[in-house]
Amino acid sequence: MPLSLSIPLVLIGLSALTGQIVLVREMLVVFYGNELSTAVILASWLVWSAFGSFCSGAVTDSLKRKVALFASIQGVLSLLLPTSIVIVRLSKRLWNVPIGETVAFDQMLTISFTVLGPFCFLSGFLFALGCSLYADASGLRENTAGNVYWLDALGAGLGGIIFAGFLVNYLNHIQTAIVVSALLLCSVILSVSPDATGKGLTGKGAAAGVSAAAAVLFLAFTAGPALEKTSRELQWHGSRLLAVTDTHYGNLAAVITEGEISFYENGLWMFTHPDSLSAEESVHFALLTHPEPQDVLLIGGGLSSSLAETLKHPSIRRTDYVETDPKSIEFGRKVLPEKAVSVLEDPRVRLIQTDGRRHLNAVKGLYDVIIVDLPDPKTAQLNRFYTVEFFRESRRVLKPGGLIAVSLSSSESIIGPALARSLASLHRTMKAAYPHVSALPGATARFFASMDADAVQANPRVLSERIAERNINLAHVQDYYILFNLSDGRIKYLNNIIQQAHKIKLNYDLTPSCYFYDLVQWSSFHAPRIASMLRFFEALHFKWLVLVPALICGVLVTVGKRFKSASKKKPPLIMSCFVIGYSEMILSVLLILVFQTYYGSLYYRVAFLITLHMLGVAVGSRFMIHWMTGIRNRWRAMLLVQTAMAAYALLLLAAILFLYGANPGIRLSPAMEAGFGIWAFLAGLIGGFHFPLAGNLLAEQGKAGKTGGIVYGLDLGGSALGAISAGLVLLPVFGIPKTLVLLFCWNFLAALMLVARPESRRGSEHGI
Repeated sequence: MPLSLSIPLVLIGLSALTGQIVLVREMLVVFYGNELSTAVILASWLVWSAFGSFCSGAVTDSLKRKVALFASIQGVLSLLLPTSIVIVRLSKRLWNVPIGETVAFDQMLTISFTVLGPFCFLSGFLFALGCSLYADASGLRENTAGNVYWLDALGAGLGGIIFAGFLVNYLNHIQTAIVVSALLLCSVILSVSPDATGKGLTGKGAAAGVSAAAAVLFLAFTAGPALEKTSRELQWHGSRLLAVTDTHYGNLAAVITEGEISFYENGLWMFTHPDSLSAEESVHFALLTHPEPQDVLLIGGGLSSSLAETLKHPSIRRTDYVETDPKSIEFGRKVLPEKAVSVLEDPRVRLIQTDGRRHLNAVKGLYDVIIVDLPDPKTAQLNRFYTVEFFRESRRVLKPGGLIAVSLSSSESIIGPALARSLASLHRTMKAAYPHVSALPGATARFFASMDADAVQANPRVLSERIAERNINLAHVQDYYILFNLSDGRIKYLNNIIQQAHKIKLNYDLTPSCYFYDLVQWSSFHAPRIASMLRFFEALHFKWLVLVPALICGVLVTVGKRFKSASKKKPPLIMSCFVIGYSEMILSVLLILVFQTYYGSLYYRVAFLITLHMLGVAVGSRFMIHWMTGIRNRWRAMLLVQTAMAAYALLLLAAILFLYGANPGIRLSPAMEAGFGIWAFLAGLIGGFHFPLAGNLLAEQGKAGKTGGIVYGLDLGGSALGAISAGLVLLPVFGIPKTLVLLFCWNFLAALMLVARPESRRGSEHGI
């Protein structure tokens, strides 16, 4: 196989994965930033790629100038990636969405499909075209799809390594896109410059490739920063952009509007400076409830003046401020006034740069008050600070009589059903860990929990007296403010709302109910149909969802019997390809969520998991191609692979439940953390085994492009369904354990279809 084709196939995989990472990160800034928006983005990406693969497979084998088309599409892709990033940043402006407002679901869907369409369609188109070219160049017909697939997966794995290990640290997204464009231009030169024998590259062609790459790389480091700055400013039109940066954990942006500085992380509003009302409310209710707070743990919110407000209490001798992303501190020092960040130098402040839950598991019995000053559980990642497990972990670090305080957006007047369920879920979740929980009303509802009943009795008159006793100078949280907001009538109304809510689920790490209720509340305003669908699935018993795979398999088996003999193998194979793609996507999302739940939002390690998954795909497909010649019964091999995926789902469930019940020392050990990489690699390995087998069994004489287009399209189509169902229904509604049970059912029934196919009953050499 000539390098002039192998290297471009690797580079196409590299550019596709790098482009996916960059564009997903960019779109999360524009959208809501939760798993729903991630699901929409990934589904759009995969649907377009599958469509491109199907279209290419239908025509590519009959094309005359395949090499020229192959090179031309890569050239177009080299321009599309940086262009798509700029369009994403302008999307709110193009779709008339004001800055600060949430993008509605229909707009989210429209923007995703419109912006991602060209790049993803052409990426998918190149796969089937590459299969046809590979068959022409190598003379191999039977295993063409598998060979191209492993090269594509190898490129994707390399792309993940390069992005996580280098690009995200030193280059902005525009520069990253231009570097990928340079690699694609090198690929163009390689594609069109083989020598007369078709086995190598001419010296002139190599020189041209090096020159093109050098020119584009020069552009990345000269014009890239200016284009980044201009496009970011246009993205935040209507406000003046002070600074923006991409970190391992996401995107940080600071904009100034009417003299106020607002901070955003991945598009989600974090806080505004100055905002003394929010800062005072976030800490003083909790600190005034405690008779003499000395040692305080503040998780998040330190840059929003909450830390400064904490230190106003004269009894404070130490405040530990936990901040996951060290770059956020650097960012805050850069854009905030000196007075706002000088509090970090106070000798009573200890800055701890780690994940909040990791810190809880590393200390014991240290704090009088724990204050969680984080946004609402709008994502599964944030949800982990509102779960039963988190509150149980927090008990270990509280002194006798200590309390923990969390908050949730509420309403000062009328609380609707969706909001009531969110508030009730958090209250009952805290009750599962602490015997005593109290709730205070307001635009932000505040919840206090303790092992001591007296520690959470927030009597408004006592709070007012303590302000005077401690001689605290407050602008908003004064006696009249406290007495009004915490009147008996308002407190009773909130508690009645919480008590009257029925059929409320507790919030656990593996079943994120608070995130689900927040998603229902959001969609009630922005996507009513989504809210109705979520309520439908919430009321649906899980057993009915398990019957869906059985129904689909039965229909396909019935339909398959009506095909002519040569086509009877298609329904089981189609089902198998679709289910494997579906399973691979859900497993990728699930592993990332479980990893983040236990180890925090460590983006570079998440990218490492994705990389290991893709390397598993590459290794699995390469070994299956090598073994294929010695496999006499390939249908039986396909059955074994499908069964292995079913077994994998059950084994992963057992491993997660073991980890879930393990003590923190075991759960946070390096060996357990590294184990997630092994699971990601194994999932990819099974998918890699499957693809060459499916391509071989579906192969038609002289139609390598068609075979590749069909198998790749089915795989991506299943992945698209997996992305949207995981983010929208399975994980938020049913949780991780039931999702794995469902994956087992899908793969088990797909395996039964392979056994029950008509040919297998004739006992031929191809039967199972």
